[in-house]
Parts: sequence; C-alpha cells; structure tokens
Amino acid sequence: MRVAIITICLIVSCAPCIASDIEYQTGNGLQSLSQSYKLGVLENKITPQLNLFHAGVFSGYVNATADLMIMNNLVGRSIDSATPKQLGAIVIKYLETHPEQWNKPSVSIVMAALQEAFPPN
Repeated sequence: MRVAIITICLIVSCAPCIASDIEYQTGNGLQSLSQSYKLGVLENKITPQLNLFHAGVFSGYVNATADLMIMNNLVGRSIDSATPKQLGAIVIKYLETHPEQWNKPSVSIVMAALQEAFPPN
C-alpha cells in the first residue's frame, strides 16, 4: 500500500505542470470534474456546461488510480472485468453519497470508492 500511495503522490505532484488551471487534488475538485464526465460520458449529453477536457482528466485520474491499486493488490480481482466507464460511475456514485469526504485528498476518495466496490481479497 505504501508503494501505491507514493506512486500516486508522484503522479499528482507532476500533473499541475500539465494542467495548472484544474483543481482535482481534493474531493471538491474531483467532484467538479466528475460533472463533465457524468454529462458527456455517462449521460451522453452535449451542453454548454460540458468540458470534455475535464471529463478526460477525471477519467484518467480514476483509471490511473485503479491501475495502481490493481498492481499493488489493493482491490479484488473482480475489478479486472470493469470497464473504464464503470469505474468512473462507481467514483461518481461514491462522491454523490459521501459529500462529507469532499475535503479529503481525491486519491483517498477514489481508493475508498474502488475498495468499497471491489473489496481486496
């Protein structure tokens, strides 16, 4: 687990160089990004509020975290059959049902959501 957390922290610390105007390091930022993902990917709605770049950042963040969790055996093997779209939906559902978590680091929120859905063996 320590390796996964260190790896995720390294990824998160490098990302601001790429997209400095996007806030995703806390649940508040992740929740904001998830709205574009929900509209554009899950609901397939094209609206003025839709930002496909934000949807892509959300999807990439969730899937990269999932990959690191798989590599470090932090989730059950049933996650292997989940699609990227399903992983995004799981995290969005967790964000919607746990607004009290939004002040926490986004990595801990994504990890909690995926571990709840795919408990480690």
